[in-house]
Amino acid sequence: MRKINNIVIHHTASPGHTTDMAKVTEWHKERGFKTIGYHYFIPVTGEALVGRPIQQVGAHVAGKNSDSIGICLAGNFEIEQPTPAQLGSLERLLIKLFEDFPEAKLVGHCDIGITLCPGKSLRKIVWQLKEKYDK
Repeated sequence: MRKINNIVIHHTASPGHTTDMAKVTEWHKERGFKTIGYHYFIPVTGEALVGRPIQQVGAHVAGKNSDSIGICLAGNFEIEQPTPAQLGSLERLLIKLFEDFPEAKLVGHCDIGITLCPGKSLRKIVWQLKEKYDK
């Protein structure tokens, strides 16, 4: 298993209610990826869907993919809020991932790349979760 240093939170930057994993996979294939670049995708309904297998390097943060896990929530969190179902699913997923990768750090995409991702409303939640789960 590869070493995981970061668990990176993203948003789709598109309307949450019209963006599903199939759409994101299509966008990533159009960019030349073999499949979705994220390891997990959480739609507005809250299921944590498996994207790219965790054993494979993701395609979600330029230059930082080899030692990270990418989680993407559907929505544009610059202008909307994540749903309670998404947040509950994210927290349950993080609990599991931190059990498996206790040395990993939780970061928003903006913490390791030049971007607004994961959007201002989700970024605040990531910081709260970071305080709770980062060791």
